[in-house]
Amino acid sequence: VIGNHDYDVEEARKPQVKKVLDLPATYYHFVKRGWRFIMLDGNEVSTYAPGPHKARAKATLLQLEQSGAEHAKPFNGGMSQEQLSWLKKQLTEAKAAGEKVIICNHFPIYPATRHTLWNKEELMDILSDAQEVVVAYLAGHNHAGNYGYLNGVHYVTLKGMVDTPDETAYGLLEIYKDKLLIKGTGREPSRILQF
Repeated sequence: VIGNHDYDVEEARKPQVKKVLDLPATYYHFVKRGWRFIMLDGNEVSTYAPGPHKARAKATLLQLEQSGAEHAKPFNGGMSQEQLSWLKKQLTEAKAAGEKVIICNHFPIYPATRHTLWNKEELMDILSDAQEVVVAYLAGHNHAGNYGYLNGVHYVTLKGMVDTPDETAYGLLEIYKDKLLIKGTGREPSRILQF
């Protein structure tokens, strides 16, 4: 998935980020052995990413700032209604196919922090409606990491690598019929996520 740091390039080069990272799209999915992996783009509505949503991003950030929202930060972002509709379709297809789902997004949505996706409530509502298929939501962005469990979904925020030049942080995900196992390396702890 694309994160906000991927757009720390010259303005003229920002439209090339997806191509340089060799992604099929900024949000997409793939299916492997009865599991649907959904990659979301929380930068889509942001003040720094290219695209048609800049005016909406500025208005959203201003509205969040005026309401005193903790996550009203210019380094956060949000998702368009088009992407949220696409996600609903993906979850409906997964349910019809009897698939389990793992969602990845750069921005965490639960537990809420100053690093949370701007429209986290809308996304949380969608995931609550699909809790019978969604097993886990994996994110980054909050370099300290985090974990929460709500309505049958594991919310894992992986620790960042950018703050510790001498120590890494990543995990290898293993999938079993009744659990996910994150084998942590460096600062990233290992986790067993039962479902």
